[in-house]
Amino acid sequence: MKNGISANKLGWLYAFVHFAVETACFFYIFSNIQIGIYGWIVALLYDAMAFLPQNAMGLIADKFPRAHLGVLGLLITLIALLLPFGLISVVVLAIGNAIVHVDGAEKTLRDNAGKISPNAVFVGGGSFGVVTGRLLGVHSSELTVLIPILLLVLSAAAILLMTNKRITSGKQWLCQAPEVVNPSVSNSALLVIILFAVAVRGYIGYAIPTGWSITETHLVILFAYMGIGKALGGFVVDWLGYRKATLISIIGALPFLLLGDQIPLVSLTGVLLYSMSMPVTVGIVYSRFNKMPGFAFGITTIGLFLGSAPDFFIDLPNLLTQQLVVVALATISATLIFICTKKEIKND
Repeated sequence: MKNGISANKLGWLYAFVHFAVETACFFYIFSNIQIGIYGWIVALLYDAMAFLPQNAMGLIADKFPRAHLGVLGLLITLIALLLPFGLISVVVLAIGNAIVHVDGAEKTLRDNAGKISPNAVFVGGGSFGVVTGRLLGVHSSELTVLIPILLLVLSAAAILLMTNKRITSGKQWLCQAPEVVNPSVSNSALLVIILFAVAVRGYIGYAIPTGWSITETHLVILFAYMGIGKALGGFVVDWLGYRKATLISIIGALPFLLLGDQIPLVSLTGVLLYSMSMPVTVGIVYSRFNKMPGFAFGITTIGLFLGSAPDFFIDLPNLLTQQLVVVALATISATLIFICTKKEIKND
């Protein structure tokens, strides 16, 4: 790429930025907020403020694609990290996190050479930050806060140094995305389908049968599998296309998710495969709204919140019910994705 950092390198850069901001947010929550009877309130509040505004923020980012919004988000996160105001800081952290997400999506979807993998790599980096921040928060000391501070500063410097040439080049960024959506599917129908599919992914993330005991080691592996799965899914989509990636990630994951209740490796394999569906949904909505990458990505984060919210209020009674719900929702989701995509969807 003549105008600076390549699309692939940009994906890896923002994967690190995503890792840094998630590390800072979850470090603060687990080191400053009492995660007990009110823990679910903190989690719900954080998720709402981090996920729901991204669509509106994305519209702003689409208007100003050359702005360093990611640096602004990192600065907001840093300020909240240093000012322990309890739930107020949680809200500010979530807003900073949302701004970083939108900037990463905007940059990795624009001028991406028609590939979804740079965006998938960016998103995958966040899973490693969530578990890192959580562990740092649980085992924090007086100096531990220096780690997320350093990560935030390094991320801001990296954005300014590595993307400045591209942003100030004076050339119009390209919005390349192969048309994969069935022309007969309207914009409104497509948005409903994507919202549902992402909500299902968000819900299944909580509804996966995991009777096996989750130790800290299991937790690290679980989030690593999630992050790797999201990133890997982007390359699978670019290689095989959206429908085959859907079969592999959603339908292919079901046996592992259902049969792994007492077997960690089986369950984790299902988590990795199902996580690969993330770039499928992002890529499909971006294909239709390819001049509005921030808006397109923000739609998926709304779906993610809608899917995760029921877990705060609904507790499925037994393993069989969990398995039936997972199968039904995943099958419907995959079917709808097939309906809204073209028969020939493999990227060249």
